[in-house]
Amino acid sequence: MKVDYNQYWESRLQRNYTPVMPRHREIVRIIIERKRSGKVLDLGCGEGHILQMLSDSYERYGCDVSDLALSLIHDDKIQKTVCDLNKAFPFDLDFDVIIASEVLEHLQNPYNVLEKVRKHLTKGGLFLVTNPSVTLWRHRLQLLCGRFPKYDPSHINFWDVDGFIELLSSYGYKIWDFYPTYYVFPRRLRGIFFFKSRFLYKLFGEQFLFITTLNKLKD
Repeated sequence: MKVDYNQYWESRLQRNYTPVMPRHREIVRIIIERKRSGKVLDLGCGEGHILQMLSDSYERYGCDVSDLALSLIHDDKIQKTVCDLNKAFPFDLDFDVIIASEVLEHLQNPYNVLEKVRKHLTKGGLFLVTNPSVTLWRHRLQLLCGRFPKYDPSHINFWDVDGFIELLSSYGYKIWDFYPTYYVFPRRLRGIFFFKSRFLYKLFGEQFLFITTLNKLKD
């Protein structure tokens, strides 16, 4: 399905829907904890929440396929460019942190992006990637009932958690941790049940963050 992302962002602006999401805050927290400075690139940065929450101690770069989305970034110190990740990589630089948050599932060739990230990530650099999971309980229930789950219509790639781990590993990434950034589960019960249970993560986690580095030297 071909998506007009300027039209998509126009629709979001009409609904006044450009919130800071839990995944944005979590990615910023990880970057601040692990890298006090350096070059940060956000692939498919949208309205730039992640980059704008980082301080000037970072050199911040962002790209998106929508120029309308990029126009919502008002920090002049952020270097931004329109880029279709199906066709090109936005900057010919090496980065200490590269982010791909809710991006790979939209791309015709996500494998090329994984390869490009490897080439542009510094030694010891972080690749932070989030991806929706197809193993969410309601998706499983819909499949059991013989119905294809109602995913975002712009998604053209689908992975469960284990499949995504296998994908990242096959491209030379070492996964240090992964966990949901959004649960479909009653908030008051999370502390009781979510004690690093991978099974419950996969059943109730709608979106996962993977914290990775390069597992081997770049080619």
